[in-house]
This record gives sequence, structure tokens and C-alpha cells, in this order.
Amino acid sequence: MSFDCNLKPHEGSCRSRVQFSTAPQEGNLMPTYDYKCSTCEATVSQTKTLSEAETTPICVKCDKAMDRVFGLQTIIFRGNGWGKDA
Repeated sequence: MSFDCNLKPHEGSCRSRVQFSTAPQEGNLMPTYDYKCSTCEATVSQTKTLSEAETTPICVKCDKAMDRVFGLQTIIFRGNGWGKDA
């Protein structure tokens, strides 16, 4: 996930976002997933296809399954928010 903020103040908040990278073999965008080991607290980011997204990585430090980390999502309201713009 990306924690860098390149947004201007009027474009929304700078919170954790899913970062996409280009797969060299296919040229398509692929999401990057973050994982954290609940035993040793090691972290890793992996770029995966949607079909690979459910696979769980194994921690290289303690050889345990890692947990997927979900960051905060950003919601940007345009106009009057939920209602119909006047």
C-alpha cells in the first residue's frame, strides 16, 4: 500500500490506498497486497493477480502464515455528497 500523499487538499484525504503496479509479462495493472506476521510482526507487500489474491504468504523469519492487512479507505464526496446535485 502506498502511504505517500500526492493529493492536493481539495482532492480528498491522504490515507492508505491500494497501489497498483504493471505486470511485466501481461502489461495489465495488478493490486499490491500487504501482509503482517502475527508472531514476529514482520511485514511484506506482494503484487498478485486477482486469482492469486486468496493465497497466504509464509513468513520468512518464523515460517508461519501471515495475515492480510487492510488499510483505511478514502471516500471523496463531490458536489452535495450522497444526494443529487442541484
